[in-house]
Amino acid sequence: MTGQYVRGHSKSARWSQRFGRIAVLVLIIALVGRRFDYLTVPEFFAVYALGCLVALCALTLAFWAIGSLWVSGHEGWSKMIWGGIYSSVVLLMPAIGLVAYFYYPVLNDVSTDHRNPPVFQQAHSLVRDGASTLDTQSGSVYAAQLKAFPDLVPRYLSFSPDEIYPIVHKLVTDYGWKVLSTDVPRSPEDPGHLELLAETLILRLPDVVIIRLEPDGENGTRMDARSASLYGKLDLGANARRLRTLFHDLVEPIRRARVRKLNTPEPENIPVL
Repeated sequence: MTGQYVRGHSKSARWSQRFGRIAVLVLIIALVGRRFDYLTVPEFFAVYALGCLVALCALTLAFWAIGSLWVSGHEGWSKMIWGGIYSSVVLLMPAIGLVAYFYYPVLNDVSTDHRNPPVFQQAHSLVRDGASTLDTQSGSVYAAQLKAFPDLVPRYLSFSPDEIYPIVHKLVTDYGWKVLSTDVPRSPEDPGHLELLAETLILRLPDVVIIRLEPDGENGTRMDARSASLYGKLDLGANARRLRTLFHDLVEPIRRARVRKLNTPEPENIPVL
């Protein structure tokens, strides 16, 4: 009687797929929990770290399965592939962060004025365990910022602070940033500021922004801005991009305001009877 060969199944491939599915489930729980504010930022990172650990196990088993499948001829290639895919999805963000570590400077706070940066006031109330202290930059940190983002410098505008303030306020309101504190300039000689909370789109990671408006000459304004992340030492250039976007988006409303100002006739001198 002739025996029948029965192909075995790779246990490594099977467990790779199972661990991969668990890792994706943990990732979904972390993302949903953070997005809808069920998890604090430290809790999110703790849950996500657990998912990454499970994903590493899945990826290790997937590589182990390749050898056993190739040598023994067992079934399980599809399970091994899916285990690798699931784990790769979960580990994508740490992989991007690792690559970005060598591309971006280690910064989580950028400012257009390093000698006298705008000082956060209400933002300190948001500092929790594990959060940044929002201290001012050291000289070496500013040197790294200057090398990476040389365009982050003060903006000089041909409007007084009381004229530019409503333009800036409308723009940041359109962004959906939450106002933490404000100082509205009441006259052309008065300075002003806006302190704001900006959250990332998916994870709602909190960053804080402060915009300072100071009189500069006659009917002019020097605008400085500072953006800082409350969590993490590396912002992947997010704060610099935020300030660049702010300055870029201000160009058009300032241009329209300048046109309106030039087209507004001067009031006639009417004698008082």
